[in-house]
Amino acid sequence: MPLYTPKYPYSTPEDAINWSLIILIFAGILIIIVLITVFFVIPIYAEKFLNDRMLGEVGSFFNNNYQYTCASDFYNCANFNTKAQAQAVFDYCEQRGRGDIHRLDTDGNGKACENLD
Repeated sequence: MPLYTPKYPYSTPEDAINWSLIILIFAGILIIIVLITVFFVIPIYAEKFLNDRMLGEVGSFFNNNYQYTCASDFYNCANFNTKAQAQAVFDYCEQRGRGDIHRLDTDGNGKACENLD
């Protein structure tokens, strides 16, 4: 009979968790996510933001700072980037009693250059 019997029997330790490997895998996944964001996601949103901002400034230029020519057929739909810009010219000439002098409303429904985006 042994002299000392331990209260808790000895068991072999379980394999230790390899924290350095877990951290490396996590860091690799994080780096991949950051690279995807920087090279694919951010450029898409930046391009959309810049396009919207540029079109907003062009639209404000057309709506606020420019006196349109309504004396003769000077504009056509190819002169505008958006329906809003064409509509601003159309409305401007309508308000001055010149009607659709530029023929921007081909079907006569009061909406200019409906083929634009």
